[in-house]
Amino acid sequence: QMETRDEKNNKNTEINKEIPVQLSEENNIFASENSQISHKNKNESTQRNENKVVTIDFSFRNEGETEDDYNWMDILNSYREKEILNGKISGIEHINNCLNAIVYYKNKRIIIPIQEMGLLMNEDGIGESEERENRSLSLMLGAEIDFEISGVDNNEKICVASRKKAMLRKSRYFYCYQNPDSKKPIITINSIVEARIISVFPKSLKLEVFGVQTSILNSYVKREWVANLNDEFKVGDRLKVKIVGIEETEIDGIRSISKISVESRSLYDEANRLKYANVKRQSRYIGFVDDIRNGSYIVKLDSGVVVICKPKIESRQLRKQSRVSITVTDTNIDNLAAYGIITKLIK
Repeated sequence: QMETRDEKNNKNTEINKEIPVQLSEENNIFASENSQISHKNKNESTQRNENKVVTIDFSFRNEGETEDDYNWMDILNSYREKEILNGKISGIEHINNCLNAIVYYKNKRIIIPIQEMGLLMNEDGIGESEERENRSLSLMLGAEIDFEISGVDNNEKICVASRKKAMLRKSRYFYCYQNPDSKKPIITINSIVEARIISVFPKSLKLEVFGVQTSILNSYVKREWVANLNDEFKVGDRLKVKIVGIEETEIDGIRSISKISVESRSLYDEANRLKYANVKRQSRYIGFVDDIRNGSYIVKLDSGVVVICKPKIESRQLRKQSRVSITVTDTNIDNLAAYGIITKLIK
C-alpha cells in the first residue's frame, strides 16, 4: 500500500529527531577523550615544571627570546643610559688604517679606536708619538678596562666605544665629587685603593687607578729587591696601592685629575718584616741567584727573603737562576735588607 503524504512526513520527522541525539552522544565521547588528553598533557607539563631546576643564572627573557637577543638589548640599554661597562682587551686589529682595541662584552664585539683609548697623554702630560702610542696599546693586551658605548650597528650587532670618556667620568666621580656625608671626595691622599695593572715592564708597572693612569717604579712596588717585575706580575692583575699625590687641572672648564702618585711597598712592610725577622745571622739557607749587580749577587731564598751576597766560591761558576747555599752575615729589619756570602753552588 502506498503511504499517504502525511504518514511519510511524520516518519521523516521521527528519524530526524533521533539523528541529533546520536551525534550529540558521539560529540560527548570525543569531548571526553579530548578532555582526558588535555588533562594528561597539563599534568605532564606541570610535572616537567616541578622537576625543572631554577639556576642562579636565571634571566627574565621574554618567551622565544634568545640569549643573544637578550645580551644585545642589554648593550642597547647601556648605550642609551651611557653606562660605564668593563672588559678585557682580547685583540688588537687594524681597521681602516687605524689601530683598534677589541673587547668582547657578553659575546658582543666592541671596537675601541686607539684615539678613544686615552693614550694620547702620558703621566708627564706630554703627547705620545703615534709609534709609542701603538706600542702602548700592544702592551695592554689582556688588560681590564672601562668603556662607554658611543655607537652601535643594529644590523651587524657591532659596537664602537670610548675608554677615554669612561675614564674621564670615573676620575671626576671618585676624585672630584663631594661625598654628601663626609663632604670630601671618595678618593683622597692616603686612600688605599685597588689598581688595575695594564702594562708590565722589568722595572715599572703601568696602572689605571679609577680612571687615572700612572706608573710605579719597582722600588715603590716592594721595598725588597725585585729583579724583574714580569716574574711577579702580569697584565690583568690587580694591585693594592696607597695614594700619595693628586694633581688637578681643568678640562672644558670642569675640575679634573691630571696626575696621581702611588706606592704599595708600605702596605706590605708588616708581613715582610716578619719574614726578615725570622732570618738569623750566621745561619745557612738555600736560594737561587735572582740578579747580578756590580759584583754582588742578589739571592732569593725559598722563604721569599732577598739577600745581597758576595761570593766565597769562583764567581764564574755563578749565573742567574743558579741554586746556591748561603750564610747570612747581617740583617736590617727596618729597611728589609739582609746580607751574606755564597758558600756553595748546588746546581
